[in-house]
Amino acid sequence: MTPVALKPLRVACIGMGWWSDVLADAIQRSGKLEIAACYTRSEEKRRAFAAKYRCKAAPSYEAILEDRAIEAIVNTTPNDAHLETTRAAAAAGKHVFLDKPIANTVSEGRAITEVCRKAGVVLALGYQRRRESHFRWVRERIDAGAFGRLVNAEANISRDRLGKIDLSSWRYTAQGMPGGVMLQIGIHYADVLEYLLGPINAVSGRFAQLVLPGICTTACGSWNAGAGVQLRFRARRTMPLSKSSRSLPRPRAGKANPKWTASAPRCRLR
Repeated sequence: MTPVALKPLRVACIGMGWWSDVLADAIQRSGKLEIAACYTRSEEKRRAFAAKYRCKAAPSYEAILEDRAIEAIVNTTPNDAHLETTRAAAAAGKHVFLDKPIANTVSEGRAITEVCRKAGVVLALGYQRRRESHFRWVRERIDAGAFGRLVNAEANISRDRLGKIDLSSWRYTAQGMPGGVMLQIGIHYADVLEYLLGPINAVSGRFAQLVLPGICTTACGSWNAGAGVQLRFRARRTMPLSKSSRSLPRPRAGKANPKWTASAPRCRLR
């Protein structure tokens, strides 16, 4: 029997930024999806994206939702817009690829899952790190028993962001990114550890957010996975002092910079 050739899934990209281009490049390489339209609030950005990827620059998100030819949404909007934009997509019967994290809070993450379930649309999350070849190789070796009985695993991330700090970005605001580096970057490696060692049973953690240039933002955590394996995690974003970083605003003594500070509610996962 001759296999039936499937047409590429027609998608619209929303939320234009550097990561939207990374995903769009991957979409074009795959040949399995077709970028039909795009939308972001900045007319300049959406026109540039449309020209680069040869798609339609939609005048509004509503116009994309009303277009029956578009089957799915590739959503790279800021975290605090995930629920609103995904709810609208699900109501329009469109599948959603949502970049991680799913949301800034557990309650919003559950709400996103529920609206997609009720609408009968697919919700996919962008945890691409677990798919990298070196992590797949480690998983294969674990499954083959090459490392014996695992009792501890640790991940460390340190990223030099010198010259890439933009305090006007949503990534450096309490509303847009209340979990700091752990929520935006560290969550990738928490996902990788779970992929390698199994479901998480219990969680404990410690988080410190330091705001002065030259000092890192750090998140630490540990949890128990299946078979009694202890997982440890540390994420750190460094910003060495230099002429450019000295110009960043410094908080007054005894007062934290509101752009960098957010409350960290405690929670227990079951």
